[in-house]
Amino acid sequence: MQNPDVRNAALVALASAGALAALFLVAGEACGTLFLPLYRFEIEAIFPFVDIQHLLIDTSGSERLITLQVIFNSPYYVGMNRLAAGTAVSSSTLLGHAFQPLVILLPLVGAAGAIVPTSKKRLVTGAAFSLVLLTALDVPFVLVGAIEDILFNQFAPGNPPSLTMRWLYFLNGGGRWGLSVAAAIVTVAVASSASVNLNHKRLSLKPEGLKNE
Repeated sequence: MQNPDVRNAALVALASAGALAALFLVAGEACGTLFLPLYRFEIEAIFPFVDIQHLLIDTSGSERLITLQVIFNSPYYVGMNRLAAGTAVSSSTLLGHAFQPLVILLPLVGAAGAIVPTSKKRLVTGAAFSLVLLTALDVPFVLVGAIEDILFNQFAPGNPPSLTMRWLYFLNGGGRWGLSVAAAIVTVAVASSASVNLNHKRLSLKPEGLKNE
């Protein structure tokens, strides 16, 4: 006989994934635009050698892209090659990459929350924090890493990749999925631990007479 909790969890996961996929198809560009200020802030912090000319949602054929164009505000060295200030470079990544953590994290957290006793408040708070963290670790570093990848391939193909390039390769090689799954596991574990501690405190506050009944 099928466990009803497992069935409910599967329904929650499927419904969440379906709703998020529909949201991406209908309002993906509008939702992606909400993340652009965060991306801009991060790119300016981790890549201060450039001035951002534009950071926007663009379309190429049937694909929707997050596109970044920058101009170097000072000379920039790639290996032994010196790029002059004013050099313009652009990069892009699929808009869907911005939604992958959301599509993976929320269904997993919702499904696990239907099976494992958890503190719902901690679960929601943890999921929101994990989503912001995953977002911050993804698209801004991918866009910067893609720019460096272009420059290194063109001007210094024999040089070892930079840290942002390595992070780009990791995310595009399956790391994006792995981080989302890991974040979901940690979120549920923390919420479950909080629920256990809360129940333990409630039991310890019961009068002795009720404990002995």
